[in-house]
Amino acid sequence: RSGEDPDRRSPFPVDLGAEGTFGIKLVVLSAANQGDLPPVPGEAPMILVSVDSTPPVVRLDPVQVGTGVNTGKVAILWSASDLHIGPKSVTISVKQDAPNATWQPIAPPLDNTGQYIWTLPPNAPPKFLLKVEVTDDAGNVGSAETPENQPVVIDLSRPRSRILGIEPSSV
Repeated sequence: RSGEDPDRRSPFPVDLGAEGTFGIKLVVLSAANQGDLPPVPGEAPMILVSVDSTPPVVRLDPVQVGTGVNTGKVAILWSASDLHIGPKSVTISVKQDAPNATWQPIAPPLDNTGQYIWTLPPNAPPKFLLKVEVTDDAGNVGSAETPENQPVVIDLSRPRSRILGIEPSSV
């Protein structure tokens, strides 16, 4: 028994006291205590309700900047765990490493595959931060981001060197 509805009008709030999956049966009685029977062990519930207030746990691995044939691409790897992660629950955003910059999504919502290869657009900032957010089916959001003091640096330049001369060494 989880409570009574003193005003006998919908809605009827119930505090289930904890997270978990609960079977619920609504028992309605008349003023003379006539009506539905209380549930008995083994009886199927009228409805199952899952209570979830814990956000997903998200970990972002070090970002891998592509080289060679993968120049201009960034591999974003993460892990997320939660009992209720549904499809298209991952959002990846980027923020320029500059004061007052705002987060911008870089892709539509993704499945929780643990990786995304981002092809850098021509206007990609040379230094940026990444954030991975995962939303579970109850709307709880967990996130992980690159540390503020460790932005991702993209340097597509290819420095060249030239020997201008040779001087003898005394060693």
